[in-house]
Order: sequence, then C-alpha cells, then structure tokens
Amino acid sequence: MKFSANFAPALTSRPFSKPSVSVRALQKDIQGILTTDGVIARRDHPKLIGAIDRQVRNGTLRPVLPGVYAAPETCESVQTRILALMRWDPDAILIGPAAAWTSFWPEIRMANVTCSLRHQRRPQHGYEFTRRQIPAELVVDRAGLRLTSPALTALDLSATVGGEAIDQACELERRLWRTCNVPWSSQLPEWAIRPGASCCSTPDPSRGQRLSVRSIACCALPALPDGKRTERSSSVT
Repeated sequence: MKFSANFAPALTSRPFSKPSVSVRALQKDIQGILTTDGVIARRDHPKLIGAIDRQVRNGTLRPVLPGVYAAPETCESVQTRILALMRWDPDAILIGPAAAWTSFWPEIRMANVTCSLRHQRRPQHGYEFTRRQIPAELVVDRAGLRLTSPALTALDLSATVGGEAIDQACELERRLWRTCNVPWSSQLPEWAIRPGASCCSTPDPSRGQRLSVRSIACCALPALPDGKRTERSSSVT
C-alpha cells in the first residue's frame, strides 16, 4: 500500500515537541494547588488526574501516600507528610511526637509521623500507624488538622522523653495565660490551615481545661514517698 507524498509530513511533524496550551494550563493548575495546599490528592481533583499521572511519570510529582502527591524536593519533610495525611485520611489523629511537633514542640525529633487511624491501613513509608480510641474532648480539630491535646500529648511522651514533654506543654500554657482570649488552636502553624475551611469544628479548650495540661500530664511522673511527684528528665532522640 502506497501513501501520497503529502501524507508523510503529518507523521513526522513532531506534534509532541512541546505541551499544548491545554496541557500547560493543567500543569499551571497543579502548581497552583501545590503552592496553596502543599500537596495534591487525585480524588480531590478528578479533572486533573491525567495531568497528575503525566507529572508522576516524568518525575515532577512524587507520591507521599497512595493518591497524594507533592514536589519531589518536599516529599520527605514532616510538614508535607502531615499535609498528605490530612488529605489521605481525614479521620487520622496526630499523636505523640507528631502532635507535639505540630502544636508545642517544633524541635522534637521523630523518624516517622505518628498517628491514630480509625481503620486498618497498610504500612507506609514515613508513617507509624496505630488504632486507638481517643476521647473527643482530648482531640483538637482545626480546619481538618486533628491532633491530641497538649495534655494528652505530654502524657503520651512522658514515657519515652520524661518530664521535658510536660515542660514544653506547660510553656505553651503559660504563653496562653499571658495572651488574653487567645484560643489554643490559634497557636497551630499557618500551613496547617486549609484556605476557606472553618476554623474549628471542636471547641477550643476553655481556660479551666487549659490548666489541665499540668494536672493530667503529672500523672505520668513518679510519686515520692510523701505523695508528691518529681520530674523525670530525658533527652529527645
């Protein structure tokens, strides 16, 4: 079978030499979402799934969790992992070191983002999953970021890092006392607040509840013979 001479240029005119206008527009949309949210989830943007897949193939996006992607240079950061977790499982609750890092102890070291999930999940790189019943009054929820309260977080950490966790939580409490009418959740980092989301679905601790940081956390400290408690000191590793 022979083809006419004017048919050959159509096959060799390099139609894929550069992205089309529509492809560039989709790439711009993805970049805008990454700039605003830090990550992008496939299920949140069904019209961008094809463009997301192309960027994953060419390496300009990398998966942080199944179906949630970020720029390659940010994938290993704690902040990006937490943002990806918020999109991947909205019911997840940050606990232990991850809750402390987000709320009152940004210097704490951790190998993985620690969280409690409602359902069983497969292990994922960079995360430590547990299943745990946490009372609603000890969970803070701000714009989709869910984490244990400072009191419970300090209590959880006291078993591994001692009284330093309680000291850090009490320092947050003291800062709030010095600032009148400032809710605890206002101390959360701005990157954790999704634009357009409501501020808080769970009320912030009242003044009396904020005082419970010391009273709840001190339960983890060893008692002396006279019934008093003393702090344990331990370095963060």
